[in-house]
Amino acid sequence: MGGCLMPRKTQEELDRLAQALAEELLDASDEEILADLDANCSLAEMRAKIEHAMEAGIRAAKKAKLFNARRELDAAKEAPTRTATVISIEEKRKRLQKTISDANSKDSRITLAAREGKGVPDEDINGLFDDANDLGLFGPDGEDS
Repeated sequence: MGGCLMPRKTQEELDRLAQALAEELLDASDEEILADLDANCSLAEMRAKIEHAMEAGIRAAKKAKLFNARRELDAAKEAPTRTATVISIEEKRKRLQKTISDANSKDSRITLAAREGKGVPDEDINGLFDDANDLGLFGPDGEDS
């Protein structure tokens, strides 16, 4: 990978510098700007220099942004991936029933309908299973803990 590779801190410093320069230029009066012009340089030449410097700054900022995006993408590629495990509705019902039974022996606040688990639609079982899994009642991939 070629080009300008800048650390994030360097990019932030350049952004602050560019912002400060832009504010200074915008705050300056026409007389101040004309007074700063090189006596040997025409207005057209000065304008071309300014445009060139601005374009170079924009290119450097874009390269730095691309570099940061590539770095984040590379980090994401290197991060471990999880594979989804498909669990049948029957297995979900069994695991939920076991969890409810275990909880019922420890805590009697579970309702009779939940303890029975009969007549509960598959959609509700999926929701209950996901909620229980989110609460950490199961191990990785929904396994009993």
